[in-house]
Parts: sequence; structure tokens; C-alpha cells
Amino acid sequence: MPSYLLNQSLAGSSYAKAGYSFEALPASTPDPRFAEVGSFSNDAVSNYDGASIEYKHIDHRGLTTNISYTWSHALDDISNGGTGLHFNGDGITGQLVPGSVSDLMYSNADYDIRNSFMADAVYVEPFRFHNTAARYAGAGWTVAGKGFWRSGLPFSVFNDDAESALSNGTGPDSVLAQQLVFDHVGHVCKSYSTPCFQQAGIFNGQGVESNGAAHGPGPYPQTTFGNVPRNSFYGPHFADVDLSLYKDLFQMERFRFQIGAQAYNALNHVNFGAPGNNASLSSTLGVISAGSQLPTPTSPYGKYSGSGSRIVVVQGRLTF
Repeated sequence: MPSYLLNQSLAGSSYAKAGYSFEALPASTPDPRFAEVGSFSNDAVSNYDGASIEYKHIDHRGLTTNISYTWSHALDDISNGGTGLHFNGDGITGQLVPGSVSDLMYSNADYDIRNSFMADAVYVEPFRFHNTAARYAGAGWTVAGKGFWRSGLPFSVFNDDAESALSNGTGPDSVLAQQLVFDHVGHVCKSYSTPCFQQAGIFNGQGVESNGAAHGPGPYPQTTFGNVPRNSFYGPHFADVDLSLYKDLFQMERFRFQIGAQAYNALNHVNFGAPGNNASLSSTLGVISAGSQLPTPTSPYGKYSGSGSRIVVVQGRLTF
């Protein structure tokens, strides 16, 4: 795991100018010949527990079904920061607390999905009709559907004011927000209409301004890397249903012509990403914005691309 805090200090930062200390960071740079010094090690810890149950059914009447449920819990010191994952761009990319990997770091992984449910069914019409009109209308149908539901992904709440105040070029300045109120604070933010964390004083989003003054009235600026482990909060769930319908128009020897349609996100269900997670911006903290709408996992534009709205594709297919 990466650590960039080997040479980090408060020297020249807004915290030092205001006379504040911050966690265990020294007042002066340990080695003034260098700015940021980074190191990488492979001694990070990750664990995964999970259990799955699956039901599969195939019958002679043309119906095939597969239903599965998975419970899992993924923990690690650090994930990959959401690299390549459209649904989690707020992962922490480096160790937060100097000399203490387990403090705040060992927690839910960026891709910790606790509950996942999937069901798919395919019906291939198996009957053969002797009547020409009945065969043309009733034979050769294929109907398929896939439904997917998973619980929300984890996110962290940051203090951007403290991050900015620590910035002096000697190390990364990611700072988890300090949670001040723990009673009656939910850890799942799933409602678009009802924001989370909107009660005053749940988090300390205060930092130090560039002129060395405390940021605004109220509590003293935050002087720790936070007190709640990373990825302690969860965003809204994700759900998607895709449907398809095909019919063989004619089949002669090894030639078959088929027409049909596929509906991606057939129910036109809107999925949202994690809410605002900057404790320094109280107006957007815990608010799920309309711009966080997520694309569907499958679409005619490729995996995790294109629109999150319903898409219908009509196609013809000649097989030989």
C-alpha cells in the first residue's frame, strides 16, 4: 500500500501559521532536502467473507431460470481508489495516519457489496404446430429477462477545508471529517428527496484559512485525520431489469431469420451514486444530486457506458 507521509510536516501550512498542531505531524519537515516522499509496501491486509445460495431450474416446457443471492463483506487497508470503477470515485489512495495503518484505514473496501440478488429467466417456445397459420404466429418465440439488485457502495466523508490548510507540498492532504454526533446518525444514505447528515453539528468541517485564521465561527478547526474509519457510510442501492423478445420468422435447412428487441433498464429505474461527502460544504453534504445518475451495467454502448435511461434496440438477425 502507498504511504506519502514519511516527510510530511506542518511547516508553512495554514495550521502552522495559526499556531495549531495536527495529529502527529511534526512542526518542521524531517528532511528539508525533499518535499513529498512516498513509499510502497505489500504488507496491507484484506479479508473477504461471503455466502451464496443459488436456485436453477430447467424444464422440458422451454423455461430456464436461475436465481442467486450473495451476502459478502470485503475489508482492506486500501483499495484501488475506484480506478476504472464508475461507481466509486472517492476512494482513498494513500495511507492517512502516519505510522498507524490500522487506525482509520482498515475498513470496508471500496467495492464492499453486502447484498446482491440476481434473477434471470429464458423461455424458448418448444411446441411445433402443424397448422401453417398457427406455426407462423405461435412458434419460434424467445422471451428473456434479467433482474439485478445490490446494496449501496461505501463512501467516506472528508473535510476539504482541513485538506487545503495542510497542503504544503510535503505529502497528500486527504482528511476524513471528524464526526461530532453519533446518536441517531444513519450510515446509509439512500434517499434522493431526504438528504443525510443535514442536522447541524454532525461533522466538523472547519479548517484554517490561508491567512492563518480559524475558518468561520463555531468549533475549533479539526486537528486530526478524523475519528471514523474510511468507507463507513453507504450510498443508495442499484437495481436494473433488462428484457428481450425474439421471434424466428422462418427457418429453412441451416438458414434462420430472426427479429426482436432488447430493452435495457426496461423499468426506466433511476440509479444514483453516492451523496455529497464534503463536510466543509454543509449545503451539499449528504445530498444526492441529479447529476450523479449512474449508467446501466449493460447497454448497446458497452459496459457501464451510455445513458442510465431506458434504451430499446430493435434488430434483425440472419443465422446460417
